[in-house]
Amino acid sequence: MSDRPDNSREFITEFIELYKSMPCLWYNKSTKYRDKALKNKAYGILLEKYLEIDETATRTTVKAKINTLRTTYRKVLGKLCWKWVNTSAYKPWAEKN
Repeated sequence: MSDRPDNSREFITEFIELYKSMPCLWYNKSTKYRDKALKNKAYGILLEKYLEIDETATRTTVKAKINTLRTTYRKVLGKLCWKWVNTSAYKPWAEKN
């Protein structure tokens, strides 16, 4: 990881845990997901956290950070799934005896 403070493992972990504790931002099947006032409050809390490392951060910065984290997660997950599918141990197309 980089030496930039916004990339420290501790900060990223705390930020992700805080984000996970607010399903109104990520769980689209929840009725709270459609509550704009609740989402604004949640983004405000995340912004306060992000201001610890970047005093010029805005709500847009926080949304971009979340998007980056989600994109990276999906990319790594895809690589892991690809490796799992392409190993010799897993062959769903092989004939069963």
